[in-house]
Amino acid sequence: MSRVNVKRVQTELDSREYKKFITVSKQKGLSLKEAAKQALEEWTSKRTKFDRKDPLFDFSITFKDRKDSSKKIDEVVYSREAID
Repeated sequence: MSRVNVKRVQTELDSREYKKFITVSKQKGLSLKEAAKQALEEWTSKRTKFDRKDPLFDFSITFKDRKDSSKKIDEVVYSREAID
């Protein structure tokens, strides 16, 4: 990561929070810096909203289940007919 794009984030923890943070970081084999980065990424990921209008989330256009669905999936994924 380029130093130009790096932003620093700082916070304060009371002694109980700090001890818990150190304990978990050590258990996971992470530096405090890496543990904090992972915690922030997880926190922001859980709170990031997705666009409900995105076709990816439009479940009304899902495929109907058929007996040969798995064969069709194999044909698409492997670009050849599935072996019976």
